[in-house]
Amino acid sequence: MPENEEIIKLKRKVYELSALVEASKLLNSTLDLDELLEIISNLAKDVMRSEASSILLIDEATQELVFEVATGEKSEKLEKYRIPLDEGIAGHVVQTGKAELVADAQNDPRFYKKADVDSTFVSHSIMAVPLITKEKIIGVIELLNPIDRDFYDENDLELCTALAQLIAISVDNAQLHIEALEKRRFEEDLKVAREIQIGFLPEDPIAPEGYLFCGRNESCDAIGGDYYDFIQLEDGNWGLTIADVSGHGISASLLMMTARAVLHANIVHTHTVEEMMISMNKAIANNTTPDKYVTFFYGELNSLNGEFTYVNAGHNPPILARANGDIQLLKVGGLCPGMFEDLLIPYQSETIQLSAGDTIFAFTDGVVEAENINEDEFGDVKLQELVKNNQTKSVNKLQDLVFKEVIDFIGEAQRLDDITTLVIQRVS
Repeated sequence: MPENEEIIKLKRKVYELSALVEASKLLNSTLDLDELLEIISNLAKDVMRSEASSILLIDEATQELVFEVATGEKSEKLEKYRIPLDEGIAGHVVQTGKAELVADAQNDPRFYKKADVDSTFVSHSIMAVPLITKEKIIGVIELLNPIDRDFYDENDLELCTALAQLIAISVDNAQLHIEALEKRRFEEDLKVAREIQIGFLPEDPIAPEGYLFCGRNESCDAIGGDYYDFIQLEDGNWGLTIADVSGHGISASLLMMTARAVLHANIVHTHTVEEMMISMNKAIANNTTPDKYVTFFYGELNSLNGEFTYVNAGHNPPILARANGDIQLLKVGGLCPGMFEDLLIPYQSETIQLSAGDTIFAFTDGVVEAENINEDEFGDVKLQELVKNNQTKSVNKLQDLVFKEVIDFIGEAQRLDDITTLVIQRVS
């Protein structure tokens, strides 16, 4: 091989190695994706001595290739330009996973001419290389029209492939950085939302003389859709409620807050528990889709005479454990609020008399539907027996016992639903 040709080859290798070292420095200089893509596109155009370059990333949602950034003449017309994932030279590269050297783009049947038409740029020779990271194609880098030669060759492709490997890693790292930031912001938002939600749940109130109240909520997600409340009314009366929104998570939490707002807005204006539930049903139905609803138990306690009037709108029937050992389920009511705006069957209520030693144990379905690793449910029978055998305990001890039994029952299985309880006991 003639000496001058050998020298030319060595000089090219030195240039390529120097270019890759410089590229590595630049690509590690930022984790800002937009800034990084701008650096990449300019770097590729300069290193490959080309008129233009572009970075196309795959949009998984739309199955398109997006021109995230482009450099060169007319490049501003291509930014955020989209082409179908299976069209064009870049689309072919994505489909095959192999780089392409195209000497005459205008006469190549795979060429996506619309991009040239829309940008008024004229593509002659194209080099397209897949961006691959963790064995997955995330996009394509395209170089267009070499400046000092007619078309790209295998030497160009070798350098561009090495450059593409560095680029793919850098883009992946930047995308992971974005995902980490978004996750952190989301977790911070969830933390704030949880704090707000906890603020809506009452602390155990100072119950009227002769009674004990308590309630507890544990969400399976950061925020949940269960709700309970104690609301002091006039003349020794108390409004007591427990509710469960269909589903859990953010949407359930928002609907729970709506239900709470409706309850507090209407409790001083409605005259009966039935009227309260009618107002609740209309509000939920008007503010949600038909697949969203709330199971709602609401009752009013006259602490002076022990009368408790309630309506159960599709909720798990609370357990009334009498001092003599009898068990009664509080079932009377109607359909869940939100299922139908216009109810054909009106809500019904029931009034019971609480005597000394009687306990009402209300709960959400996360208690009885809790599953262990064998997918067995905790169940209504087990809960009723637990309450019956321990109803002489104080409300807090009874509540803590139920939570312990349920959590122990779940064991190593995944918690699938929120767990909420509300306990009322007449002690004298």
